[in-house]
Amino acid sequence: MMTMDEITEEILMHYASPYYDPVKAHEYYMRTRELKGRRSTSKLNDQGKEIWSFAKNQIKEEKNSKVEAAKNEQDAKTQEHRAKAEESRRRITEKLKELNEALTAKAKASREKNSADVNAKIKRIQEKAYPSGISKETKAKLAAARKEEIARLRGEAKTDNAKTSADTSKEKASNSQDAKAQRESVATELKGAIVAAREAYKAAKTQIDSSYEEIYQQEFDKIAASFPKASKSKKSGKGSYTEHDLNVMEKLRNSKSK
Repeated sequence: MMTMDEITEEILMHYASPYYDPVKAHEYYMRTRELKGRRSTSKLNDQGKEIWSFAKNQIKEEKNSKVEAAKNEQDAKTQEHRAKAEESRRRITEKLKELNEALTAKAKASREKNSADVNAKIKRIQEKAYPSGISKETKAKLAAARKEEIARLRGEAKTDNAKTSADTSKEKASNSQDAKAQRESVATELKGAIVAAREAYKAAKTQIDSSYEEIYQQEFDKIAASFPKASKSKKSGKGSYTEHDLNVMEKLRNSKSK
Protein backbone atom coordinates (compact mmCIF):
# COMPACT_ATOMS: atom_id res chain seq x y z
CA MET A 1 0.00 0.00 0.00
CA MET A 2 1.26 3.54 -0.88
CA THR A 3 2.21 5.90 1.92
CA MET A 4 0.69 9.39 2.19
CA ASP A 5 3.96 10.95 0.99
CA GLU A 6 3.89 8.74 -2.09
CA ILE A 7 0.24 9.62 -2.70
CA THR A 8 1.03 13.33 -2.42
CA GLU A 9 3.96 13.05 -4.79
CA GLU A 10 1.87 11.05 -7.26
CA ILE A 11 -0.96 13.58 -7.15
CA LEU A 12 1.30 16.57 -7.66
CA MET A 13 3.15 14.96 -10.52
CA HIS A 14 -0.03 13.92 -12.35
CA TYR A 15 -1.94 17.19 -12.11
CA ALA A 16 -1.98 18.54 -15.66
CA SER A 17 -2.37 22.24 -16.45
CA PRO A 18 -0.50 24.75 -18.64
CA TYR A 19 -0.25 26.91 -15.52
CA TYR A 20 1.33 24.23 -13.34
CA ASP A 21 4.86 22.95 -12.88
CA PRO A 22 5.20 20.58 -9.90
CA VAL A 23 8.75 21.54 -8.93
CA LYS A 24 8.30 25.29 -9.34
CA ALA A 25 4.87 25.04 -7.74
CA HIS A 26 6.28 23.61 -4.53
CA GLU A 27 9.03 26.24 -4.38
CA TYR A 28 6.52 29.03 -5.01
CA TYR A 29 4.07 27.67 -2.47
CA MET A 30 6.73 27.55 0.23
CA ARG A 31 7.62 31.21 -0.44
CA THR A 32 4.06 32.52 -0.56
CA ARG A 33 1.99 30.18 1.57
CA GLU A 34 1.36 32.92 4.13
CA LEU A 35 -0.31 35.17 1.54
CA LYS A 36 -4.07 35.13 1.12
CA GLY A 37 -5.42 34.52 -2.39
CA ARG A 38 -8.30 36.16 -4.18
CA ARG A 39 -10.39 33.04 -3.70
CA SER A 40 -10.94 31.09 -0.54
CA THR A 41 -8.82 27.96 -0.31
CA SER A 42 -10.63 26.63 2.73
CA LYS A 43 -12.07 23.77 0.66
CA LEU A 44 -8.67 22.73 -0.75
CA ASN A 45 -6.30 20.26 0.80
CA ASP A 46 -2.63 21.14 1.19
CA GLN A 47 -1.72 19.82 -2.24
CA GLY A 48 -4.56 21.80 -3.79
CA LYS A 49 -3.44 24.95 -2.02
CA GLU A 50 0.08 24.49 -3.32
CA ILE A 51 -1.10 23.90 -6.87
CA TRP A 52 -3.55 26.83 -6.76
CA SER A 53 -0.96 29.20 -5.32
CA PHE A 54 1.45 28.47 -8.13
CA ALA A 55 -1.16 28.29 -10.91
CA LYS A 56 -2.73 31.56 -9.77
CA ASN A 57 0.64 33.29 -9.99
CA GLN A 58 1.28 31.86 -13.45
CA ILE A 59 -2.12 33.08 -14.65
CA LYS A 60 -1.47 36.49 -13.13
CA GLU A 61 1.88 36.78 -14.93
CA GLU A 62 0.30 35.77 -18.23
CA LYS A 63 -2.53 38.25 -17.72
CA ASN A 64 -0.15 41.06 -16.77
CA SER A 65 1.89 40.32 -19.86
CA LYS A 66 -1.16 40.79 -22.07
CA VAL A 67 -2.21 43.95 -20.21
CA GLU A 68 1.30 45.32 -20.64
CA ALA A 69 1.21 44.45 -24.36
CA ALA A 70 -2.09 46.31 -24.72
CA LYS A 71 -0.64 49.30 -22.85
CA ASN A 72 2.45 49.28 -25.03
CA GLU A 73 0.22 49.22 -28.10
CA GLN A 74 -1.69 52.24 -26.76
CA ASP A 75 1.57 54.07 -26.02
CA ALA A 76 2.88 53.29 -29.50
CA LYS A 77 -0.28 54.57 -31.15
CA THR A 78 -0.26 57.69 -28.98
CA GLN A 79 3.36 58.33 -29.88
CA GLU A 80 2.56 57.79 -33.55
CA HIS A 81 -0.33 60.26 -33.40
CA ARG A 82 1.83 62.82 -31.58
CA ALA A 83 4.57 62.46 -34.19
CA LYS A 84 2.08 62.94 -37.02
CA ALA A 85 0.61 65.98 -35.28
CA GLU A 86 4.07 67.45 -34.78
CA GLU A 87 4.85 66.93 -38.46
CA SER A 88 1.56 68.58 -39.43
CA ARG A 89 2.33 71.57 -37.21
CA ARG A 90 5.80 71.80 -38.73
CA ARG A 91 4.36 71.84 -42.26
CA ILE A 92 1.80 74.48 -41.28
CA THR A 93 4.51 76.68 -39.79
CA GLU A 94 6.79 76.19 -42.78
CA LYS A 95 3.96 76.97 -45.19
CA LEU A 96 3.05 80.14 -43.27
CA LYS A 97 6.67 81.24 -43.33
CA GLU A 98 6.86 80.67 -47.08
CA LEU A 99 3.64 82.58 -47.74
CA ASN A 100 4.67 85.53 -45.59
CA GLU A 101 8.15 85.65 -47.08
CA ALA A 102 6.60 85.67 -50.55
CA LEU A 103 4.24 88.49 -49.53
CA THR A 104 7.14 90.47 -48.06
CA ALA A 105 9.18 90.06 -51.23
CA LYS A 106 6.21 90.97 -53.41
CA ALA A 107 5.45 94.10 -51.36
CA LYS A 108 9.09 95.16 -51.42
CA ALA A 109 9.26 94.73 -55.18
CA SER A 110 6.01 96.69 -55.59
CA ARG A 111 7.26 99.60 -53.46
CA GLU A 112 10.60 99.66 -55.23
CA LYS A 113 8.94 99.72 -58.65
CA ASN A 114 6.53 102.43 -57.54
CA SER A 115 9.39 104.54 -56.20
CA ALA A 116 11.43 104.00 -59.35
CA ASP A 117 8.50 105.02 -61.56
CA VAL A 118 7.85 108.16 -59.52
CA ASN A 119 11.53 109.10 -59.45
CA ALA A 120 11.69 108.67 -63.21
CA LYS A 121 8.68 110.95 -63.68
CA ILE A 122 10.13 113.52 -61.30
CA LYS A 123 13.46 113.42 -63.14
CA ARG A 124 11.76 114.06 -66.45
CA ILE A 125 9.87 116.98 -64.96
CA GLN A 126 13.01 118.44 -63.42
CA GLU A 127 15.00 118.02 -66.61
CA LYS A 128 12.36 119.66 -68.77
CA ALA A 129 13.62 123.06 -69.89
CA TYR A 130 11.53 126.19 -69.49
CA PRO A 131 10.39 127.87 -72.66
CA SER A 132 12.84 130.50 -73.83
CA GLY A 133 11.97 134.14 -73.70
CA ILE A 134 9.49 133.89 -70.84
CA SER A 135 9.34 136.46 -68.11
CA LYS A 136 10.58 135.89 -64.62
CA GLU A 137 7.01 135.96 -63.36
CA THR A 138 5.92 133.28 -65.82
CA LYS A 139 8.96 131.17 -65.01
CA ALA A 140 8.17 131.43 -61.32
CA LYS A 141 4.62 130.25 -61.94
CA LEU A 142 5.90 127.29 -64.02
CA ALA A 143 8.41 126.41 -61.29
CA ALA A 144 5.68 126.48 -58.67
CA ALA A 145 3.48 124.25 -60.81
CA ARG A 146 6.36 121.88 -61.40
CA LYS A 147 7.07 121.74 -57.67
CA GLU A 148 3.39 121.05 -56.98
CA GLU A 149 3.37 118.23 -59.55
CA ILE A 150 6.44 116.64 -58.03
CA ALA A 151 4.86 116.82 -54.55
CA ARG A 152 1.68 115.24 -55.92
CA LEU A 153 3.65 112.39 -57.48
CA ARG A 154 5.58 111.79 -54.27
CA GLY A 155 2.36 111.90 -52.24
CA GLU A 156 0.68 109.36 -54.52
CA ALA A 157 3.75 107.12 -54.32
CA LYS A 158 3.70 107.33 -50.55
CA THR A 159 -0.02 106.49 -50.47
CA ASP A 160 0.47 103.60 -52.86
CA ASN A 161 3.34 102.21 -50.81
CA ALA A 162 1.33 102.55 -47.62
CA LYS A 163 -1.56 100.70 -49.24
CA THR A 164 0.79 97.97 -50.39
CA SER A 165 2.13 97.57 -46.84
CA ALA A 166 -1.38 97.55 -45.37
CA ASP A 167 -2.61 94.98 -47.89
CA THR A 168 0.44 92.83 -47.15
CA SER A 169 -0.19 93.03 -43.41
CA LYS A 170 -3.83 92.02 -43.92
CA GLU A 171 -2.81 89.03 -46.04
CA LYS A 172 -0.24 88.00 -43.45
CA ALA A 173 -2.83 88.30 -40.69
CA SER A 174 -5.23 86.20 -42.75
CA ASN A 175 -2.51 83.60 -43.32
CA SER A 176 -1.78 83.54 -39.59
CA GLN A 177 -5.46 83.00 -38.79
CA ASP A 178 -5.63 80.16 -41.31
CA ALA A 179 -2.52 78.60 -39.81
CA LYS A 180 -3.97 78.98 -36.31
CA ALA A 181 -7.19 77.27 -37.41
CA GLN A 182 -5.18 74.46 -38.98
CA ARG A 183 -3.13 74.01 -35.80
CA GLU A 184 -6.31 73.91 -33.72
CA SER A 185 -7.70 71.29 -36.09
CA VAL A 186 -4.52 69.23 -35.69
CA ALA A 187 -4.76 69.58 -31.89
CA THR A 188 -8.40 68.48 -31.94
CA GLU A 189 -7.61 65.48 -34.12
CA LEU A 190 -4.68 64.56 -31.88
CA LYS A 191 -6.82 64.79 -28.75
CA GLY A 192 -9.47 62.60 -30.37
CA ALA A 193 -6.88 60.06 -31.47
CA ILE A 194 -5.33 59.91 -28.00
CA VAL A 195 -8.75 59.49 -26.39
CA ALA A 196 -9.59 56.75 -28.89
CA ALA A 197 -6.31 54.95 -28.14
CA ARG A 198 -6.96 55.28 -24.40
CA GLU A 199 -10.50 53.94 -24.75
CA ALA A 200 -9.23 51.08 -26.92
CA TYR A 201 -6.77 50.17 -24.16
CA LYS A 202 -9.49 50.36 -21.52
CA ALA A 203 -11.71 48.09 -23.62
CA ALA A 204 -8.84 45.67 -24.20
CA LYS A 205 -7.99 45.62 -20.49
CA THR A 206 -11.63 45.07 -19.56
CA GLN A 207 -11.79 42.17 -22.00
CA ILE A 208 -8.53 40.73 -20.62
CA ASP A 209 -9.76 41.12 -17.03
CA SER A 210 -13.02 39.41 -17.92
CA SER A 211 -11.43 36.51 -19.80
CA TYR A 212 -8.84 35.92 -17.09
CA GLU A 213 -11.47 36.08 -14.39
CA GLU A 214 -13.01 33.09 -16.15
CA ILE A 215 -9.61 31.41 -16.38
CA TYR A 216 -9.00 32.02 -12.66
CA GLN A 217 -12.36 30.51 -11.80
CA GLN A 218 -12.05 27.56 -14.19
CA GLU A 219 -8.59 26.72 -12.88
CA PHE A 220 -9.68 27.09 -9.28
CA ASP A 221 -12.77 24.92 -9.84
CA LYS A 222 -10.62 22.31 -11.58
CA ILE A 223 -8.21 22.21 -8.65
CA ALA A 224 -11.02 22.26 -6.10
CA ALA A 225 -12.62 19.25 -7.79
CA SER A 226 -9.33 17.32 -7.86
CA PHE A 227 -7.97 18.32 -4.46
CA PRO A 228 -10.84 18.92 -2.03
CA LYS A 229 -10.17 19.23 1.65
CA ALA A 230 -10.97 15.90 3.28
CA SER A 231 -14.06 15.88 5.46
CA LYS A 232 -13.46 15.17 9.12
CA SER A 233 -13.83 11.50 9.96
CA LYS A 234 -12.80 9.19 12.74
CA LYS A 235 -9.58 7.35 12.13
CA SER A 236 -8.95 3.82 13.26
CA GLY A 237 -5.46 4.69 14.39
CA LYS A 238 -2.32 6.68 13.66
CA GLY A 239 -1.49 6.55 9.98
CA SER A 240 -5.00 5.58 8.90
CA TYR A 241 -6.41 7.00 5.66
CA THR A 242 -9.56 9.03 5.10
CA GLU A 243 -12.18 7.99 2.59
CA HIS A 244 -10.87 10.61 0.17
CA ASP A 245 -7.32 9.24 0.49
CA LEU A 246 -8.54 5.76 -0.25
CA ASN A 247 -10.45 6.96 -3.31
CA VAL A 248 -7.34 8.69 -4.63
CA MET A 249 -5.25 5.59 -4.07
CA GLU A 250 -7.83 3.49 -5.87
CA LYS A 251 -7.81 5.85 -8.87
CA LEU A 252 -4.02 5.73 -9.00
CA ARG A 253 -3.98 1.94 -8.83
CA ASN A 254 -6.55 1.75 -11.61
CA SER A 255 -4.64 4.19 -13.79
CA LYS A 256 -1.40 2.24 -13.35
CA SER A 257 -3.07 -1.08 -14.09
CA LYS A 258 -4.29 0.18 -17.50
